[in-house]
Formats: sequence, C-alpha cells, structure tokens
Amino acid sequence: MSGGTSLLFRRKQLKQREQRMRKWAAVTDTNSIYKVEKFVDVGTDKASIIAFLKANDRSFFPPLSKRVKLEKYAEKLMKEAVLLIVKEPAAARLLAMLGFYCNAPQYNSAVITYLAVAPAARGKGIGKTLLRECIRYVRQFPGMQSIETRTWAGNHAAVKMYTSLGFKIVDRSFDRGEKEHSLELRLKLNGIHDGPHDGPTAFVEDQ
Repeated sequence: MSGGTSLLFRRKQLKQREQRMRKWAAVTDTNSIYKVEKFVDVGTDKASIIAFLKANDRSFFPPLSKRVKLEKYAEKLMKEAVLLIVKEPAAARLLAMLGFYCNAPQYNSAVITYLAVAPAARGKGIGKTLLRECIRYVRQFPGMQSIETRTWAGNHAAVKMYTSLGFKIVDRSFDRGEKEHSLELRLKLNGIHDGPHDGPTAFVEDQ
C-alpha cells in the first residue's frame, strides 16, 4: 500500500470511528439517581448549553470567557465534541456537563476540554460519574490509548477526582499568569504514554 493510499485509508478509519462515537446511546449510572445523557442533536437545546457555560464561567481560572467566546465555544462543543450531560431529575435544567474530543489521531488520545458541575449540585459525585462514563465510552474503541485533560494546580477538587480514577500528572506549564500554572493529566488505557507529548498540544480550551 502506497503512502498516499495508506493515509487515505487511515483517514477513512478515523472518520468511521468518529461516526460510531457520535451515535453512542444515552446511559444510566446504576449507582446514581442522575442520568448521564449524550447531547446528540446540535439544534435541540443550544440555549441551555450556552446558559450553563455562562453560569459556570467563573468556576474556571481564568474564566473561560477570557479565552473564548462562549457562544462560539458552545457551537464547537456541540458540533465536534462528545458531550455528556446530567440534568436535574425533576426538570430539564443542566446540573453538569463534560465535553471531550476523540480527534487527536496522531496520539490516539481522547481529550477532555470541559468539565463543570453547578455549585448547587457539587459534593454528590456527579463529576466523578461523568468522568467514569467518559472513560467507559473511550475504552470501547481499541485504538484509543489514553485520555488527557488540563486544569490549574489550585483546582484541588478536580485534581483529586482525576487522580482517584487513575490519572497521573505528566506535565506542568506556566500559562495562567504568575500566581497559577496548568497541570496536564493523563490516564493510560493501554500501558503507554508516560510523559508529555512531543509536538503541538492538543488542548485549546480546558478547565
């Protein structure tokens, strides 16, 4: 197989894999009263996604709105990412959302770029439920070797949650000002990827 043909074949495989991912059905965590759902239809409830981003903007350091336009970011998440959401059991209000990409083929990695739980819903294990579901989802695909994310060092609750599920801190970068720095965390799915990536970072927006 020539180099050009091989590249086209690889792209076809990646496209098929992404299509399978985006058809994933909603699931329920049997250990929780909260239903974890996959946001499927771009036009279904865009307003609630934007409202959630705005309501939780200052849960991030620096606020996400300082780095991206939230409306555009919502469109990007709904179009390109896998979005897992948790709604209030008796209403349609969003309580939590996790967004991740499975489109870093050069690393065979899934990348979590957004995870937030509404303040009133924190301390109930919802964030960990979403993260477990993300891990379960990514493990369905044999080629995926790791899951990665970034957060700031002072986000102790998130760091504790990630490390409790097997993520390791693999790199640090001082890109959030003088008083704070970023941590890169990675969960190895197949026993590889021990250090930071060589080459361009896969992270654009993060928590």
